[in-house]
Amino acid sequence: MTNFCVRLQEQDDETLFTGKRLSLGPLTISTPCKLLDLNNSPTAFAFQALDQVHLATVAIAERSRFIHQETFIREADHSEARFLADSYDALKRPGILGNKLIVNSLTLTFNPFTIPTPEDYLRSILHIYHERSDLLLIPNLKVKRYNERMMPEFQVQEEEFTRYVDLAHEILRFRNSKPIFVPVPFKYGVRKFQSILSGYLGKGYRYFWLDFEGSSTTSKAAHVRAFHDSVDTEGLGEEVVLYGSNIRRENNPHLPDPRCPASDFLTAPLGVDIIGVNREPQRGGGDPGNRRPYVPPPPEESIPHKARLLDREDYTYVKYPAYSRSQELFGKYHVSEASIRDFPKFYSNFVNTFEINEELAQHQTIVRESGSLLEYLGTKPSINPKLMKAFEKIVHGDLGMQKTLDGFF
Repeated sequence: MTNFCVRLQEQDDETLFTGKRLSLGPLTISTPCKLLDLNNSPTAFAFQALDQVHLATVAIAERSRFIHQETFIREADHSEARFLADSYDALKRPGILGNKLIVNSLTLTFNPFTIPTPEDYLRSILHIYHERSDLLLIPNLKVKRYNERMMPEFQVQEEEFTRYVDLAHEILRFRNSKPIFVPVPFKYGVRKFQSILSGYLGKGYRYFWLDFEGSSTTSKAAHVRAFHDSVDTEGLGEEVVLYGSNIRRENNPHLPDPRCPASDFLTAPLGVDIIGVNREPQRGGGDPGNRRPYVPPPPEESIPHKARLLDREDYTYVKYPAYSRSQELFGKYHVSEASIRDFPKFYSNFVNTFEINEELAQHQTIVRESGSLLEYLGTKPSINPKLMKAFEKIVHGDLGMQKTLDGFF
């Protein structure tokens, strides 16, 4: 059961959108799909009160977290090996999320090769991780950090990153029956991103995860297009599965704005198969002497900002008090306003998961019936021309050259 059986269902004539059927043992997943976001969730028993009918339509749930060096070392030596038990053992039970694929996606905030006997620690952590994630996402590395002057600098070099991935893949592959996804780093730039990916493809890796690190879809569109360029050049489009995670939900959100353009699920027209959790970008950088201390907004401002709901008419996320369909959606998915106030990000994302998946099913229908999403996406006013251009399919060979010349002239 190590590998997915990948079957191409729909392929857009004009965009990078593809519909696939992924089979893993008895489980079948139709993509593109948005998984259940477990970040900012309430206690495990609160899942029993969720709408079970809609919950049954989602096959995968993910929680993401940063792992700092002291945690990495401490948990590798923990006598009871409890690492990630709170986000796997506590949830993988009947009546909670026992019938879901639970994914723990991790980012190491340090260079693992800088600690003593790094391979020993890495083996210990990954053997524990193997038991607490149903899809194995090799932890990403935070390749840049801020120095003493709060300026970004590389802490992991490109060669170290690929050496780490190869070692982690070797460790996780031992007596393994789960798909292994390898991270492709954005931070080295598009050219090196494509070079690293080509090396991965040459080694036989076919499942990839893109850690957006809190960035929006628009800001990483060039990397995702480069990904498909490399994969299609090798003729591997029907073997590869692409998982995108830690994506900023909105594109450039501001607290006062009642509506903000959507970002996360617009990875689907860019050819992402599995759309993972949302994350806000980390704060930091710049001259510390010129930075004002962060003062969180009052709850009456922060809760509506966090609890934005997807408007499928214009592809914006709307503060729920300002959205005419809020009460309808709360009723549809059996979510109370009290729950929204207590856990605004989790419950709004719970609602949005199903709305996104309904919209993605609509995308598949449009591609099946008319061949392309491009015209439909063009009716959504929140999608800017830059992103519309990024959606367009990469065409190789003479036809691609002709289209390039036509665009130029």
